[in-house]
Amino acid sequence: MRLYFDIQHHGEGISALPHVEWLQDPDCTLAVNIDCTGPLSPALEKSLRSMTFAEVYVGKSLPVSWGGISLVRQIMAAMQNALERPGWDFFITLSGSCAPVRPVAEIRQIIARDFDTRCIRAYVSRSKVGLKEESVPFLRLSGRRAWVPYPFVGVRVQGDEALISRVADRSIDPNSRIMHRRFLSYKSVGKNVFEVGIRSTDEDPSTDEIKARYGHFIGRQWVILHREAVAGLMESGAAEEATKWLETTFIPDETFFQSIFSLPDNPFYD
Repeated sequence: MRLYFDIQHHGEGISALPHVEWLQDPDCTLAVNIDCTGPLSPALEKSLRSMTFAEVYVGKSLPVSWGGISLVRQIMAAMQNALERPGWDFFITLSGSCAPVRPVAEIRQIIARDFDTRCIRAYVSRSKVGLKEESVPFLRLSGRRAWVPYPFVGVRVQGDEALISRVADRSIDPNSRIMHRRFLSYKSVGKNVFEVGIRSTDEDPSTDEIKARYGHFIGRQWVILHREAVAGLMESGAAEEATKWLETTFIPDETFFQSIFSLPDNPFYD
């Protein structure tokens, strides 16, 4: 069984190097996607390629903003690249700043056991949000514009002053409350910069479409998917559809796979 690790790395620091070293295995394929403003560092690329005896690909990722749809688009691009490369069985997403806790041989053994005995083709973390706990505060907008840094993550948001003040004091908290994400529209306008507004079902029917189609699930972007599952997502149009409906939702990567794999018409639902 051959594993394909797709590593998303931000910046050109060396934190990805021990990660890649840990994943050295002759039956692995490694793809390292580096999100950087300029060209790839030749020294970093050389180090990544020279330290591994696995098959390795190094390249620039799409520009990624935290909390926006760009990370989902990058994952889709990485999946498409993976499908163009033969020989692997499972696609695994990883961050360049954290390493897996188990050796590659043990990861392979666990996945092979589950695949052979339980026919598991997708590992996705998921929890269903309790809507009774997800009340949305009433808003009276002022009509004036304002900016605020989003707490903790180095993101700036702009929008109506009254709305922004509620984001600033965290009475509206789309970071931890999924209904606040879907009640508000977060449109990326720059690197870690968002234009925030209130979704109007009259002007933007995607609010109702999202609720009706995808429910209220949340989890993480880190997944393990069999090649059949990756191909199914790309060929069925499910990933493209989900991207369309979730592209103005804050942190859509934490609901993207969970929403798709929770659809009863998804062939890997079971």
